[in-house]
Amino acid sequence: MTWDAVCSALHCQYPSWLSNTADFLPGRGQATKRSISPIPFRCLDAIGMRDDYYCSALAYAPNLNVLAVGMGSLLYLWSERTGYELLSSSGFGSWITSASFSSLNGGKAILAFGQSNGKIGLTTTDRDTRFQLQHTLPINCDLLVGNQQGGVHYYIVEWPERWEVSRDSWPGTTTLVANIAVHTAQICALVWSPNGREFATGGDDDLCCLFDTEKARHCWMHRAAIKAIAFCPWQDGLLATGGGSNDQCVHFFHTRTGTTLATINVGAQVTSLVWSTTRREIAVTFGYAQPEHSFRIAVYEWPSCEQVGAIHWEGGPRALCAVSYPSPAAEHQACVPNQYRDGSIVVASSDEMIRFHELWKPNMRTAVGGAGILAGSDVLDCIEGIHKEGDIIR
Repeated sequence: MTWDAVCSALHCQYPSWLSNTADFLPGRGQATKRSISPIPFRCLDAIGMRDDYYCSALAYAPNLNVLAVGMGSLLYLWSERTGYELLSSSGFGSWITSASFSSLNGGKAILAFGQSNGKIGLTTTDRDTRFQLQHTLPINCDLLVGNQQGGVHYYIVEWPERWEVSRDSWPGTTTLVANIAVHTAQICALVWSPNGREFATGGDDDLCCLFDTEKARHCWMHRAAIKAIAFCPWQDGLLATGGGSNDQCVHFFHTRTGTTLATINVGAQVTSLVWSTTRREIAVTFGYAQPEHSFRIAVYEWPSCEQVGAIHWEGGPRALCAVSYPSPAAEHQACVPNQYRDGSIVVASSDEMIRFHELWKPNMRTAVGGAGILAGSDVLDCIEGIHKEGDIIR
């Protein structure tokens, strides 16, 4: 079946998913399917964290159970065992704009962080800083690296183990292999797919683009900047994006065909998206919202797009960004590739706080397959090799 035939079949079978927007504003006229505690199980002070939609200075390394948190010019590590420890300072007049750990599959937990003065740092949690790269423009994301004029730079990083450095007197290297010019405004998000074969970019030019490692594949126009992008961890081909204040929607796309699968109107600026690894659900955090919108976290089912829970924050702080985190019962357990279990999200907020919310309890029944995992589409499910019977996540 050709891609044109696939898209034609989809529009014939599922016109409501492909052309209409579903209004699922948190807490509006919906009965939540389960109770999610509005009280975080832990709160941390984050004095100096910038109230800036374009900063994403929060990252988690599941193999080390460590958070990286940017607070102004200072970059800290936090763990339940040691608390906060200062890792790096960007110096007077600049601030941490982004932070990201290398993939769990690599096993090295290399931390890349961008700074407003155009510098990129690469380090590990034992303060083994080996490289600093200088760009002429402030850095927003890494490593892919994005700048404030829309440029994306693709680096290959070689990072030998410490014993190899001692043996060979070679600390590794960073090699710029590509400069990508697609966006015309500031880069807001850069996200790798779980298999490492694709990455997506979001910009302040309201454009989200999907690339494989050799070429651009699809671009999707939104109505505002795109900061929130998340590849589905349990289904290849499924990508979620969230738009800013003039968009206020969560969009779902099929990465192979470029088809829009569904759109949820959430009535607020979307600041992060976190897929569950054990449930067919996605958590959404909100920034600036409509006046009647008092929720800062909501959880939606896929592919029904129905809200299953929402969390209200007293006092009106906004959620700036969020990352996946284990449930309280599992946060002391180090993870290995292909065995990471979520359960919670860690949310940085505009009141200089970091909140830990448990959304998926460990004893919840693992999700199983139903009709049409990709937005009710048996056509797309067939393309992706999805079998309905016994389709258990992990």
